[in-house]
Amino acid sequence: MLIKNVKLEGGILMCMSKKNKFLLIVILLLGMVGSALAIDYSLNGKVMCGYQGWFACPGDGANIPGTGWFHWGPTSGFAPDACNVDMWPDMTEYSAGAQFLADAFYDGIDHYVFSSHNQETVSLHFQWMQDYGIDGVYLQRFANEVVPGTPFFNFRNDVLDYCKVAANQYGRKYAVMYDLNNLNSGDDIQQVVDDWIFLVDSGRVPRTQTEDPGYMFHNGKPVMSVWGLGRNERYEGPESVALIDFLKNDPVYGGNTVMLGVGKDWRVSTDTYFHQARDLADIISPWVVGAYTFITEINVWAETKGVPDKAWCDANGKDYLPVIWPGFSVYNKHGGPLNQIPRMGGQFFWDQVRADISTIGAAMLYVAMFDEVDEGTAIFKVTNDPPNVAQADFVTLDIDGYDVASDEYLWLAGQAGRGLRGEIAVNQTRPGRNEVCGDATCDPGENQCFCPDDCGTPPSTETTCDDGDDNDCDGNVDCADSDCDLDIACTCGNGVCDPGEDCLTCSADCIGVTSGKPANRYCCGDGTCEGPEDQTNCAVDCGGGSYCDDGTCDPSEDECNCPQDCGTPPSTETTCDDGIDEDCDTYTDCDDADCNGDPACPTCGDATCDPGEDQCNCPADCGTPPSTETTCDDGIDEDCDNDTDCDDVDCDGDPACPDCGAKNDPCTTDEDCCSNNCNTGPGKCR
Repeated sequence: MLIKNVKLEGGILMCMSKKNKFLLIVILLLGMVGSALAIDYSLNGKVMCGYQGWFACPGDGANIPGTGWFHWGPTSGFAPDACNVDMWPDMTEYSAGAQFLADAFYDGIDHYVFSSHNQETVSLHFQWMQDYGIDGVYLQRFANEVVPGTPFFNFRNDVLDYCKVAANQYGRKYAVMYDLNNLNSGDDIQQVVDDWIFLVDSGRVPRTQTEDPGYMFHNGKPVMSVWGLGRNERYEGPESVALIDFLKNDPVYGGNTVMLGVGKDWRVSTDTYFHQARDLADIISPWVVGAYTFITEINVWAETKGVPDKAWCDANGKDYLPVIWPGFSVYNKHGGPLNQIPRMGGQFFWDQVRADISTIGAAMLYVAMFDEVDEGTAIFKVTNDPPNVAQADFVTLDIDGYDVASDEYLWLAGQAGRGLRGEIAVNQTRPGRNEVCGDATCDPGENQCFCPDDCGTPPSTETTCDDGDDNDCDGNVDCADSDCDLDIACTCGNGVCDPGEDCLTCSADCIGVTSGKPANRYCCGDGTCEGPEDQTNCAVDCGGGSYCDDGTCDPSEDECNCPQDCGTPPSTETTCDDGIDEDCDTYTDCDDADCNGDPACPTCGDATCDPGEDQCNCPADCGTPPSTETTCDDGIDEDCDNDTDCDDVDCDGDPACPDCGAKNDPCTTDEDCCSNNCNTGPGKCR
């Protein structure tokens, strides 16, 4: 190959072939860039982010089929009515050559996006990680895309190469994470095995620490992750167990520290194949994005799920890696609510940090995600000035009423690392930037929620139900707060003219005529039953009907939705197997922390072998199962391999499992039958 136009930029050799335009990246000497690299081979004390690296644009060299767009929109194009992202990147720091015009989003000015198929872009992202104290990334490698010879396979390889260069360039770490989510069956898992062999053989992932100081090692072994097990997926089975065994124990390609990304309810899974995969793994990382919606739910999650999850990991010699995320939105792609799970100026993110460190005792954190603008979970720099176009809308960092900069979540993720390492206190209140909470001044960016010492104690209830502020700092804003259940701002539009509403303040619910001849005027909600009002259309004035606070607990009302009529709910779940949320905290029966220890809610990992638990589904409490089938005629699978009694090879030769045929078994000679009598006519044992 003829190479020309060679130049050196920042310790990277950039070459252009005569025939094809492509970027050849070579790290000249690790020593040239290694001085910035902390040789710290452990995930303990680290904050690592998921890194999708999946964005492509026309003309970026990725050669994605179709129009060249990938993940910004469908491959058929990227436009307001074909938009897959809910946040827009802040393009201020990208060079002109790393910016790609999104011409369909023109709103009087041009708007640009980036491509992940660009070394400069990936290096900029890793530079931000260095700037804000984020330790590195788990680079997603999608199992359905690792088919050799396809553009997606080449795209994945290029982005991996870019991460390798950038990690060494900026003293960060990276590790490969396979996402199995789009596989069709267990048969497809062989693609992952073949791909890992390719990555090792091609030198893209190292076997020793000295081969690539940028690759993440833990306990002396290279880290690699398999995401998507413990979720009852179609590909989970013996093949997924074989994959983890290969990555752990193969003499050439094994020897890895294997992290499993698992479903949020992984610990109560009864799938024995998952149990086998889980037991082989080194690190367990439950996926909790979307598992809670409000700040108040985070503590409940930590206490009822996180604490026992980590206790199980501790008892079984596994590391526990919790996932934290800033917010969530899939409005443009899937039609969900815009800003579905609000960020609350970073408090939602920080409450997870506090819960994971202070309540659960985590030693490492996984931030989901660095660049995921598709689902609005990105922590990298996004703009508060996205395109203003019809048919698409975008989450901005100030959408909840908090004035935060585009780099706020990069900074917060770095602070999470400091808290993890004990460098700062991890309190209920998220840290502020350029403010000192406790200096007797309520600085910009501080408020009663973030800094009550300077800004005053917040009120005990939501004081205004339509201002977009969380007045009482409980994580529930306006109508999402139970304090607002009867406020007109939250009841208007429910089809019932409730107390406090009338035809003037809520014409949607309350009938009325307020103009014309006085004799024809009436107004439901004014306390007078008049004109066409009756018990059906205006019960609030005329009596009858039903509405909350009418003094009657109607069939549609209960202690949760109308305590005024039905009484105050109990403070705890009173019965743990009735399907009723007695204490109205949105958690029913065994999902409620009040039911921990109740006989109806056995908990694996509580040191008690409860009814419903056994050595197969809960060895932590019931003991390790034997390695072989111990009794061959009891109907029990003692060794938990899914083969019971004579179906288990351990029982070959056992008297309970004779090799001869039973009555009506097929036979050709007398020796085939236990009775030593073969009816050769039909060919069956007598």
